[in-house]
Amino acid sequence: MPTVARVVRSSTLSLREQPFVEAARAVGMGEVRIAVRHVLPNTLAPLIVLERRSWARHPGRGGAFLPGPRYSRAYPSWGRMLSESAAEYVRTAPWLVIFPGVAISLAVFGTNLLGDALRDVLDPRQRS
Repeated sequence: MPTVARVVRSSTLSLREQPFVEAARAVGMGEVRIAVRHVLPNTLAPLIVLERRSWARHPGRGGAFLPGPRYSRAYPSWGRMLSESAAEYVRTAPWLVIFPGVAISLAVFGTNLLGDALRDVLDPRQRS
């Protein structure tokens, strides 16, 4: 949550100095209307990128084998399946490594496609 707050705050601080916000003030728009109509849509793009990065690192908690926050051993994850099977069974049962690896790759690829599509739809700077 602190990362999200920092991203939203920095986006908002940079957007409030933009000419389109100053033009909206000059026309007589209220602060709430400027925030909802102009600033909020422009802060969604960095949030989408941030969320996509988070999902790419932990798809279905697939990144449980990566350094960082640890997950309870009680819950299965693709990352744990991959790290435990890679060491022991890679020669005798390679499907124990292949399927979790493919699942992680597909989840990351799908998340990236979804994030790109959402950014294209929601980012006002992308519109012509």
